[in-house]
Amino acid sequence: MSKNIGTPQPFAFYEKKTLIGLQESYYFSLQQDVDLMFRNLIFDENYPNRDEIIRQSAAFFFKIHSQGIEFIDNTAGNTLIKNVAENKYEFYLVDLNRMSFHDVLSLEQRVKNIAKLTTDSYINRMFSEAYAPLFGVSVEEFYGLLMNASQNFLDKFNRRKKLKKQLKFWKK
Repeated sequence: MSKNIGTPQPFAFYEKKTLIGLQESYYFSLQQDVDLMFRNLIFDENYPNRDEIIRQSAAFFFKIHSQGIEFIDNTAGNTLIKNVAENKYEFYLVDLNRMSFHDVLSLEQRVKNIAKLTTDSYINRMFSEAYAPLFGVSVEEFYGLLMNASQNFLDKFNRRKKLKKQLKFWKK
């Protein structure tokens, strides 16, 4: 909030730690009045003004990355979007219990952070076309890195999911 990044007003958090480390954590905030989540743009190709929202999302993430903010839990359900005027959107982040703050984020860190949003090539292309010029790299370079990082994230996610299923075989 002190960096003027949209987030619902927090009012409490809870952490349960054991000898092994953090076991559970919860973050409580007021409910934010929004129109959609970034996830809606992935699953609804005909969402009104979709391309413009994607472009403005890229500018939003460029803003937070430029402030050294790495949103570790940057998934499509954790970015909330509100239409505040014609072709003007505000963005809010939720599930902020996993954030890292840096002096500077490298291109690789930025791409890896964005890659958690989607593997959708159309969205990643639009995102690249908006973000790359802001950072000063070619769209093709950014897009290639983003698609590679998206696929790596998805592969790692699926491996982790499969391993959890194997380790918790008795649960249905």
